[in-house]
Amino acid sequence: MFTPLGVGAQDVEPPDTIGEVINLLTRIVGWMAVVFWIAAVISGLFAAYLYLTGGSKPDNISKANRQMVYTVVAIIVAIFSFVLPSLLDNIIVGV
Repeated sequence: MFTPLGVGAQDVEPPDTIGEVINLLTRIVGWMAVVFWIAAVISGLFAAYLYLTGGSKPDNISKANRQMVYTVVAIIVAIFSFVLPSLLDNIIVGV
């Protein structure tokens, strides 16, 4: 028998109510936010490294600027992933 999530996946039941679906989505988005924050920190450190080692070479500074833009986009996505569960909960369930 194929179990995609490992041995313990046999005991997992699909969500039955909208509250369980929202809880599942909240957990998934929470894990995604953690991954994005880690990526943003690594990207920011890499951009700082590129600025420090770029010297007077325009190509290296341009590469550092692009990396910083990617970092800002990752931070915006991470913030959105924290806001999304609350927003969906308010829209679907109500205040």
